[in-house]
Amino acid sequence: MKLVILMPSEDTMWPLDLSKFTLMGRTLLEHQLALLRGARVSEIIVVGKRQPLRSPFDVRFVESMERARDFLDEEFVIIEPLVRVRPSLLAEVTRKRAEVICGESTKVARSCVPRIRPARPLKYPWQLLDVASSLLRHLSPFIHPDARVSNAAVIEGPVYIDRDVIVSRGAKIVGPAYIGCGAFVGDGALVRRSVIEDECVVGAYMEVARSILERGVTTHSGYIGDSILSEGTHTGAGFITANVRLDEGEIHVFVPVERRRVATGRRKLGVITGERANFGIHSGTMPGVLVGKRAVIGPGTLVFRNVPDGVRIFSFYSAVPRV
Repeated sequence: MKLVILMPSEDTMWPLDLSKFTLMGRTLLEHQLALLRGARVSEIIVVGKRQPLRSPFDVRFVESMERARDFLDEEFVIIEPLVRVRPSLLAEVTRKRAEVICGESTKVARSCVPRIRPARPLKYPWQLLDVASSLLRHLSPFIHPDARVSNAAVIEGPVYIDRDVIVSRGAKIVGPAYIGCGAFVGDGALVRRSVIEDECVVGAYMEVARSILERGVTTHSGYIGDSILSEGTHTGAGFITANVRLDEGEIHVFVPVERRRVATGRRKLGVITGERANFGIHSGTMPGVLVGKRAVIGPGTLVFRNVPDGVRIFSFYSAVPRV
């Protein structure tokens, strides 16, 4: 049996780059394929952008579903997207189809191709926070022997700390949480229910709550809540993400490719940044803001709307003395 995985559109996932996006050291596709252990799948066809991949399966990348049909000459299952599907459901369906229904000579009409759809298909970037939360619920506590955790640090609940991590004095990590290779958690920092990828710096007195920091993110002091910071993003001291509306209502996000505001179903949502976004000291973002790749937000600037890729925004204030 062949399996087709439909990856989300890069356009609706802006400003994230899914081909580089990782959660707990794995790409989204690797998480998906991990759920297929034991399934009798002859080939996997991924409709989406090619990405680095470690997999025991034969995986073929194609750019469109039309192109995928050129390789589908037997019964197959389409999943969209697998990472949100219960592993037990997927294993049951694929195993049954492989052993009972699908033989070497089995042919089916295109209209009979089965599909597996999660309740909320992965389509928009903020949904990755739900994916991270789901993965963290299955996390086993672990502290690598090469990690350096201060005796004055506090570790509560299931926390995974990888090799070469440094957790400084007075820091607190509340699980479930994942701290990737070579990450640094500074003095007095607080990390709660978050994914901190490799080589990240959580600066002194920074709080990170229910968020994802991709590889190489560097922060100083401040607050990051319900947010996703892509690879190489930098935030200066005093950076704050607002993650709740004043009326505590549902947060809507303007999705550029759809030219409309989309209801997120969330009452808490901070900022989502593209790669190497840069925030100056005492800057901040309002709930549900998207900041593009390599965008620069100047010191003291509060961002109310989406910022396109490569745009620089500065707010200048000059004090006028009384005479």
